[in-house]
Amino acid sequence: MGQVAVCGGCSTNTNANKEARAPMAGNKYVKEQTTYLHKVNLFEAIKKNDSFLVRRELKHATPMENLRMPGENYTCFHAAADYNSYLAMPVLLDWVRANEPANFKVLCNIPDKNGNTPAMLAAIKDSAEVLFVLHSNDAIDFSH
Repeated sequence: MGQVAVCGGCSTNTNANKEARAPMAGNKYVKEQTTYLHKVNLFEAIKKNDSFLVRRELKHATPMENLRMPGENYTCFHAAADYNSYLAMPVLLDWVRANEPANFKVLCNIPDKNGNTPAMLAAIKDSAEVLFVLHSNDAIDFSH
């Protein structure tokens, strides 16, 4: 049986849909390094908009961790935009500023499998607070 995606509310069997999905090239900045448990905990903390839990989980993962199936490029930034997690987003941005300052804008603007950056996803999902946080932290690359 194929893998089953659990994060993001998706529980689709990948064998059944393998032919329907076009293969997606990965992004060199998107990580697949942490354990399943840490991914789930980080995703749930972002969904709850709990900055304390997000900060705690970032000891085990990075904001660039892919939270869905390999190749989807659904990072913590995408999850925060998707769920309007305006308290979690500054924690993610602060982590990038502290650990990857040279790549700040690149890492905050990784497109997902549909080509949407976190700012685009925030606009699509009507997540005005997250869009405001991204804009006020100069984290939006307007060239996308």
